[in-house]
Amino acid sequence: MTHITRRHVDRSNIEQLEQLQKVDEGFTSSFLEAKFEDIELKGKKTLFILGNGFDLMHGVPSNYSDFKKFLKQESLKDPDNETIINLMHFLKYYTDVDDGWGNLEEALGNFDFFTEFNPKDLKELLLPAHRIDAGNFDEQRIGYIGAGLAKLMGFGAETIVENLSFYLRDWAQGLEIDPARKPLDKIFGQCVNCKFLCFNYTDFIETHYGILSNQVCFIHGCARAPISRGNEEMVIGFRPEKVNREPLEKLHDEVNHMHGIDYKIAKKAEEVLDKLFDHYVEKLSKHYDQNIENHKAFWGSLDDIEQIIVIGHSLAEVDWPYFKEIIHRAHDVEWYFTYYNSKSNIAKFAREMGIKRGSLICTKNP
Repeated sequence: MTHITRRHVDRSNIEQLEQLQKVDEGFTSSFLEAKFEDIELKGKKTLFILGNGFDLMHGVPSNYSDFKKFLKQESLKDPDNETIINLMHFLKYYTDVDDGWGNLEEALGNFDFFTEFNPKDLKELLLPAHRIDAGNFDEQRIGYIGAGLAKLMGFGAETIVENLSFYLRDWAQGLEIDPARKPLDKIFGQCVNCKFLCFNYTDFIETHYGILSNQVCFIHGCARAPISRGNEEMVIGFRPEKVNREPLEKLHDEVNHMHGIDYKIAKKAEEVLDKLFDHYVEKLSKHYDQNIENHKAFWGSLDDIEQIIVIGHSLAEVDWPYFKEIIHRAHDVEWYFTYYNSKSNIAKFAREMGIKRGSLICTKNP
């Protein structure tokens, strides 16, 4: 049986990426270096955009690697919990990414839908059915075997789609922040006409800094949302147009080349897998328009924003549709971007969004 292996990165692709990064960094050469205390908030309607770096600068262990450690700890508490063990397995071997949440979301879109099974393995997978049933294939039996085959082939995708959001909430609810660590107390203390677009699942912007809930939009849900907000689902996923449909296309091609009883069983499996694939895309796509509509009062208040301060957001492409909507509403604004090490992500974002002026704030020592 053919097994899927981790992707190998061609050296020429790395060199090409490095060259593009140099081009991007040149785009922001005119951006000014600044500090938080340089920003004037009084009299200016300001939008803060908060990403995972905001939690990290407060000592919160909120990286993707920390989530994986949480899953490991939970599995050790309950070694018989096959659900969490399977989730760990598929996240480890089939979304092979580093610490960035944006990288994970991109990987979920590129996820090989059949994980450990290649569509060309169909005939091999059908052999046990032939031996067991010895030709006794009525329509009911064909449906039963086909559904079982689909369950086997789509097990990895089903495991992720049915469990990832649940464990993200469970993990995020347990995250804690140092109450004495408030590096942004001075600037947030000036907030009068400020709005906060938070991409994190944590509510520390409210509980730690006392920002009012009507100033904040948790665009991807809040793990500790009060009852008044309802049971918000933790949104994680990819851009719908970026999803990897190649595995399903290969399956369709393989099925169309089969004959007789193999074709009938495989066709039934194909029907079930098509539905599972649609469910995977539906659950793990970021439905940008709907997410914005769910917070329409907040988004409607951004039309007269004068400055935007991005704190700790990776500016990954998966979230660009939100930024494009902001730019559509707030045309001529002053931008501030924080960075820790590299500025290449800021440069790429600024070039793509047509942002030609802005300021950069290093957060190594905020």
